[in-house]
Amino acid sequence: MITLNKNIPDDLLIPHGYRLLNEQVSGVFELHAFDSQGNQNATIDAAVQAIVDAYDPLPDAKNEKIAELKQEALSRINAVLPAINSLDELELVCEQFLSIAPAARTPTATFQQVIDLYQAGKVGIDSINGLSTEAAITAFDVVTDVAWG
Repeated sequence: MITLNKNIPDDLLIPHGYRLLNEQVSGVFELHAFDSQGNQNATIDAAVQAIVDAYDPLPDAKNEKIAELKQEALSRINAVLPAINSLDELELVCEQFLSIAPAARTPTATFQQVIDLYQAGKVGIDSINGLSTEAAITAFDVVTDVAWG
């Protein structure tokens, strides 16, 4: 029988050739692991339990929150400059802008707003990456916990 002490993604076991089945046995729900041929035994349970125990949910939670933050940043940037279609595109534009000699680069007011929003988003991503618990990641609000300016 498998013990789950954390949420795992539905596809965590697929690359390893395993699946889980929740069965009711004598009124108690038990979680059992099966291999791709439908076999179930203690060795398979042990292998699956090791995969489940080793799973770290923080990277997935951070990636989801960062994607949420990027969407918020892009929405704010599009309100100022609708021509920007992605943050990756904006990063390229910003790097090109920064490659211009400082004396020759004076951003327009609109472009400065975009740069400020982009930089706030980068700080927000750094903040998310610095979080160490799922609860903190879940609690991080991409609208209010980022200094959008």
